[in-house]
Amino acid sequence: MNGLTPHFRVWYSQGDGEPRELVDGRDFRLHHRHICDFFGRNLQPRLVDLLRVAMSVYVIDRLTRRRAPDVPDGWSRSFRLQLEVLDPDFWQATALSTLTRCVEFVSGDRWDFEFIRDEAGPRPFELVQSLFPLEARNGPETITLHSGGLDSTAGLVRRLIDCPGRRFLPVTIAHQSQQPGNVQAQLKVIRRRFGGSLPHLMVPAEVVQPARSEEEKSQRSRALLFACVGGVVAALNGSPEVEVYESGVGAVNLPLYDWMVGSRATKSSHPHFLRLASCLVSQAVGRDIAFRLPFLDQTKAQVVRYMTGDRELEDLARFTTSCVHYPLRERSHKQCGWCPACVFRRQAMAVAGIVDRTDTYKYDLFDAGQLREMEEKRLRFLVAFLLQAERLTQLDPAGAPPDFFTHHLRETEVVRQRESVGPYVELYRSYRDEWLGLAARCVPLGFPWAVPVARRKAGVA
Repeated sequence: MNGLTPHFRVWYSQGDGEPRELVDGRDFRLHHRHICDFFGRNLQPRLVDLLRVAMSVYVIDRLTRRRAPDVPDGWSRSFRLQLEVLDPDFWQATALSTLTRCVEFVSGDRWDFEFIRDEAGPRPFELVQSLFPLEARNGPETITLHSGGLDSTAGLVRRLIDCPGRRFLPVTIAHQSQQPGNVQAQLKVIRRRFGGSLPHLMVPAEVVQPARSEEEKSQRSRALLFACVGGVVAALNGSPEVEVYESGVGAVNLPLYDWMVGSRATKSSHPHFLRLASCLVSQAVGRDIAFRLPFLDQTKAQVVRYMTGDRELEDLARFTTSCVHYPLRERSHKQCGWCPACVFRRQAMAVAGIVDRTDTYKYDLFDAGQLREMEEKRLRFLVAFLLQAERLTQLDPAGAPPDFFTHHLRETEVVRQRESVGPYVELYRSYRDEWLGLAARCVPLGFPWAVPVARRKAGVA
C-alpha cells in the first residue's frame, strides 16, 4: 500500500479511550478500483460510501482483540466510530438504523456511528478498458460470493450442474495472501470441466496487520464486507440478487455448546443477517437487491455430493480449505483438523464419499494411530457435534420440535413470526442421520470418538 494516496480517514475508540485514527491507503485499502475497471465505470458516491463503511468496520474488528478483562461478558465490545463519507446526510439520517442493526447482529458488538463529510470529495479513476464490456454480456450474470472454501466451490459446481446455460459471476474479496492463487486455480478447473469463460472479479482487501497474537481471529464483521462488495457488483451488473453458497445447517448454525451464542457464534450466512444486509445494500443502491441462500434446505454433504464420482471435481473438493486457524503457516499441513470448521468439513466429505488426502490435517480424526496419542481437547468439538446429533433424535415429525431447537430459530430470527419451523426440522433430521450413520460406520473400525458419549460432557446443545 506504500505510495497510494490516502482516500479517507476513520477514527474509533472503545469506552472512554482515546480515538485511534486509521487512514485509507496507509493502514488499509479495499481496492474497489478493480470493480470500476471490470465494469468500465466509476462508482456512485453512496456505493463508494458503502464500501468505506464495510471496510472500516472490518478493519476495526480485525485490529481489536476480544479481551476478557476489558468487557463484562468477556467477548463483546463497544465502539464509537467517526467516518469520512461523501454523503453524510444519507448515512446519518436514512441508513443509520439499518446499518447499526446489521453490524451489531453479525458482530455481536455495540457500534455508535457518526458520519462527517469528506471535504476532498470523490476521486474518480482513469479507467482501463473493461475486459468484459457490458454489451457483450447479453444481460446480467448471477452474482455469487466465492471465498474458495468448500461451500462456495461445491455450491458453484452444483449451480452450474443444475442451471445449464445460466451465466455466473463469482466475486472474491481477497483478504488472505494465499487466497487469490487458490481461487484462480479452482476456477481454472471449473472452467475446464464445464466450459465457458466464467468471468471472475477479485477485489483485494489489505490491512497492515498487527502481530499474529494481537489480531482478532473471530472477525465476525468480515461477512458485512463480503456482502457489501457483492451488493455493489450486483448494482453495477444490473443483477437483482446475490447468491451465497452455504448449506442450511451452516447458515442456521445451531450452537454446539450453550455458550456458543451471540457474538461467540458466526452468523456470516445467517438468514436474518442476509435480510438486514439486503435492506442496507438496497438503501445505498436505490433499488432492491436481495441475498439468497439456494441451499438453505440442504446439508453440506448433500451439496458436496454432486462432486462425488467425478475424479476432477473430487480433487477440486480436496483442494479447498475450511479451517478456523487457516493459514496454519506450516508446510506439512494446511488445516488443523480439530476446529469446528474442519470437523464440519470432514463430516460432509465423508458422508459425500470423498476421501481427503492424508496430509491435509495436522490432527487427523480418522487416523487410529493419531487418535491414541491425541490430547482430549483436540476431540472436544467432534464430541460436541456427536452429542448434538444425539440430541437431535428428539426431532420427531409427528410431534412438536424440542424447545432448544425452536428457541434458537425464533430468538435469532431464522424464522419470523407466523413462519413454520417445519422445513428446518426436516433439514436437521437429515443432518442428524448423516452423523449417526457416519458414527455407526466408524465404530467397527476402532475409532473411540464414534462410541456414544451422551453423558460425558455438560452444556452441549
